[in-house]
Amino acid sequence: MRVPIARTQEGLPLPSPSFDGDAGLDLRASQGLTLGGGATAKIGTGISIALPQGFLAFIVPRSGIALHQAVTVLNALV
Repeated sequence: MRVPIARTQEGLPLPSPSFDGDAGLDLRASQGLTLGGGATAKIGTGISIALPQGFLAFIVPRSGIALHQAVTVLNALV
């Protein structure tokens, strides 16, 4: 299935897989940010997607960053 992706902010890379065979795409933040311990922030992606009705898209934490730097995503199961 192809899902249309559009940039909402110029100059940002579109999501892409890191390796052949990856099930998901790497999504990047639209701005740099440093957070203190226990802090939270809403961070944009600079993209919009057009999912067909009846489908979901999930953002999940990268396992290495989540494990070693305690950076995660709200509502993540990890």
